[in-house]
Amino acid sequence: MWQKYNLDSNVARRLYMEDGRASAQDDTYFYKYSPAYLSSNENVDEIINYLLPRGKSVLSVVGGGDMPLILSAYGARFVDTFDISINAYLVLRLKMHMLQNNIDKERYECVLNNLSEERAFTKSWAWEFVYDAFQDDKDIMKYLYDMDGCTIWGNVPGNPYWKMGNFQYDAIKYSLPKSYNFIWSDLYNLPPKLNGKKYDIIYLSNILQYAKDDDVILDTVNKLRPHINKKGTIVLDTLNPMYCDEYEFLNDKLNWAKTDYSEIAGAVFLRTR
Repeated sequence: MWQKYNLDSNVARRLYMEDGRASAQDDTYFYKYSPAYLSSNENVDEIINYLLPRGKSVLSVVGGGDMPLILSAYGARFVDTFDISINAYLVLRLKMHMLQNNIDKERYECVLNNLSEERAFTKSWAWEFVYDAFQDDKDIMKYLYDMDGCTIWGNVPGNPYWKMGNFQYDAIKYSLPKSYNFIWSDLYNLPPKLNGKKYDIIYLSNILQYAKDDDVILDTVNKLRPHINKKGTIVLDTLNPMYCDEYEFLNDKLNWAKTDYSEIAGAVFLRTR
């Protein structure tokens, strides 16, 4: 069962400029109502091959929705999700609605491409799919109509690393859960909201690239420690196509985990002891 949230379109609209684009807030474009990506821009296949999620418990950022779906498709025992933006939650639900209704892959991708950075989305070709996904939730529908004219859907990023194949699309449809547990939160305020749950995998995508300094990264990782199982994996960064040492300092500061860089995946992992 999907959760209910108090969506405040009056607050949300103030974060968008007259031309519909999101404005920066406190030097960031990531906030409660920021635009959501519509697909992944990461090395999904290689990361999954590294994580081997079958039978494992996972906490994953939603992002564009692809990683929670792929983790489920590749056998994760369960996947909890979180994101700073409620619009990411809407993207995930839209994708799942299309998948549950057996929409073919070409049309699925057309819907996402049509919504990509679309300002007047209620007048777009894709609106019928959005409307169909949320018509039974009056609060979300009000929010969507109020936000028409704002690019809440973000974009489909150009992706040199990964494009979902037919096999993966079918695997996602086959393994699709009815819903995901979702926590509306940024990463830094997330740990107390996990209610003591522990995971084999915590997938952070590239959130920590935006951390202000090493102390913030260290503090964040230490606060996640009670929520990661022994011999578990925290995905620290998934956009490192060449080795860089910005997380090496963790090896000197932590006695319970060690970083591991995968050149194939272009990602940095933290493996617990």
